[in-house]
Amino acid sequence: MPNWIPLLFTAIFAIAMVGGGLFLWKCPPKNINGLIGYRTKRSMQNQESWDFAQRYAGKVWVISGVLDACVFLPLSFLPFDDEGWGPILFLLAQAFVLLLVCPVTQHALKKRFG
Repeated sequence: MPNWIPLLFTAIFAIAMVGGGLFLWKCPPKNINGLIGYRTKRSMQNQESWDFAQRYAGKVWVISGVLDACVFLPLSFLPFDDEGWGPILFLLAQAFVLLLVCPVTQHALKKRFG
């Protein structure tokens, strides 16, 4: 029987990453803004880097979301001690995957725009 907390959070993380990634990839914010989109100093330098960063980060999130689901959904069926470190480490690993979009996209921006 699965642990419901890891299973629930795995589903939420995966759906959020795939959904958010598809949004950035297919319907990115048109103009540089401080509210919506992948916003870093490098991505907001000019319109070209903004457009690239939105699409690239979106693709990374979609791929990460699918990989997250493929790896962590099966792992959520492993027995965890509900009061131990297992569920916490499980969720921290997923948060790491979620945040991995930042260094990966920054590297791509640096490679493309210097």
